[in-house]
Amino acid sequence: MTRRRPIPPIGESKRGEILLGDLAWALQTLGIDDKQHALAITRCLGFGGHLADPGAQQQAEVSDARHDVAPRTTRTSPSAPSPGGATRPPPQPQIPLPSQNMDAQLRRVDQLAPRAHTRPDWLDEAPTNISVSDELPVARQTLFPEVGSRHILSASLSTLRLGTQIDIPALIERQVRMQTLIELPRLAETTLDRGCQLLLDYSDSMIPFRDDLAALTRQVVSVAGEANVEIFRFEEDPVGARRWSAQRRRLPWAPRQRPVLVATGFGRLGTEPAATLTPEWQSFADRCREEGSPLLILVPWPRIRWPRFPRAYPTLIHWNESTTVAMVLNKILAKRALPK
Repeated sequence: MTRRRPIPPIGESKRGEILLGDLAWALQTLGIDDKQHALAITRCLGFGGHLADPGAQQQAEVSDARHDVAPRTTRTSPSAPSPGGATRPPPQPQIPLPSQNMDAQLRRVDQLAPRAHTRPDWLDEAPTNISVSDELPVARQTLFPEVGSRHILSASLSTLRLGTQIDIPALIERQVRMQTLIELPRLAETTLDRGCQLLLDYSDSMIPFRDDLAALTRQVVSVAGEANVEIFRFEEDPVGARRWSAQRRRLPWAPRQRPVLVATGFGRLGTEPAATLTPEWQSFADRCREEGSPLLILVPWPRIRWPRFPRAYPTLIHWNESTTVAMVLNKILAKRALPK
């Protein structure tokens, strides 16, 4: 109960708002004479309520007595509240349950399976076209072993670019010579971001190395990434190399300032003398040099069978299991240069 405030004398200034305690104190001073007076006080306090008309109730009881029926009761909908306030809805009737046990309608799965199982005749027949051998197949070793192929191909396909490290000796030299610095000199670093073009020779002379061509493709893709490798195929003439696009269109080869890796035997067998450099190969090497694409040629035959290029531009690498990373680096380090 809120503390009652004293009533100011008559003639003084008006008070503020009337609180609940003031209303309760004022109603307490009133005398309750009858039910109508009590109902008025209840409604002032905010409570609902109503008084039934005694005359109407008495008249309804007399009418029911004349007809020998039970007094009528007024049903109130659960959703409709009474005028005097909200009422609790009547409880929901309980669902009647069967008194006896019901049999389950489920059946076991094994009862649905067929009882008779017939074995097909062909299952008992012995195969006649299958030969069983006790010898285990031996995996064919690739020309570049799987252990060192990644290092060999990384060294072969990597190119130079300006790195993030500052070239301190070059910077000191420019300062001593009092040269104007437009940009800081930086050291070069190797990268594989340019990808490569892989050209595979599928001529008759490379028939013994068809499995090695597939293995080389897998190794190059694992090093440079599938999106950075363009795979072409040709027969003896590398200038006429072609590849198929995703839309099944035949695309001709063209240098794109990317490293070009070629696997070929120059159309010769290993027992024949050194191959003669054809005009097609010379034109192919000239196009790569003019475009600025490093050209590396993998040859499976011994060095005495390799043709001689008039210029030292192409890098010929022995495609053999005895090739090491040091051999590859000794050949390509002197030919590496920053792209213009």
